[in-house]
Amino acid sequence: MPEREKNLVLMESEFAEFQEFCRNRGFDLSYYSGEVTGSKREIESYPFNGPRVVRLRKGLFAYRGVPYDVAEWQKNDWSHQFSRIRDEFFHRTEGCPERVSGEGVHFAG
Repeated sequence: MPEREKNLVLMESEFAEFQEFCRNRGFDLSYYSGEVTGSKREIESYPFNGPRVVRLRKGLFAYRGVPYDVAEWQKNDWSHQFSRIRDEFFHRTEGCPERVSGEGVHFAG
C-alpha cells in the first residue's frame, strides 16, 4: 500500500498566495471543512480523504487549521497534479532575494 500524501500546511499569508496560484492554474481551492487542531505535524498528517491544503493559525495552546479542497468535479485532476503544483509554487521563488521560499510553511512528502 503506497504511503498517503501529507497535507500541505500553510500559514494564512502564504495560503492566500497559494490559493491564487491554484486559481491561475484552473483549480478553485475555496471549498473548506471544519477546523482541526493540534501540532503542525498532527495537522499535516490528519487523515482527510486525500491531501488537503490547510490554512493554519496559531492558537493559545495549539495550532488551528482549516482544510481546503477543490470542487468535486476537479478532484481527480487535483489528486494527479497536487504534488506538481505544490512544487511549482515553492520553486517559483528560488533566486528571489526579497522572499524566502517556504517561509512559514511545514510540509513533507
